[in-house]
Amino acid sequence: MIELINILGVTYQIKFLDDLIERENLYGEIDYTNQIIRIDKNMKKDRKSRTLIHEIMHGIMESLGYSEINCDEEKVQNISNALYLVLENNPKLLSLFLGLS
Repeated sequence: MIELINILGVTYQIKFLDDLIERENLYGEIDYTNQIIRIDKNMKKDRKSRTLIHEIMHGIMESLGYSEINCDEEKVQNISNALYLVLENNPKLLSLFLGLS
């Protein structure tokens, strides 16, 4: 499983935790200062994927300086869900990108 992700030049550690939902009432969270993305690992696979994309989107918005959008959870969620659905509905898309060289 991937443990590090580079978001626009910033490397984040991805941690899958047992009790994030129970302890902090969060599916996931990004910590810009410590460069950590935390995801509750007890969710179903699609929820974990959606949550990871959501936190990655926060990282992108932070890096681009889009504070207004980044603070708007509904907008971040909508953009994240759209990206998730594009990837889910086009499973060959990532291999297409990897094959373009």
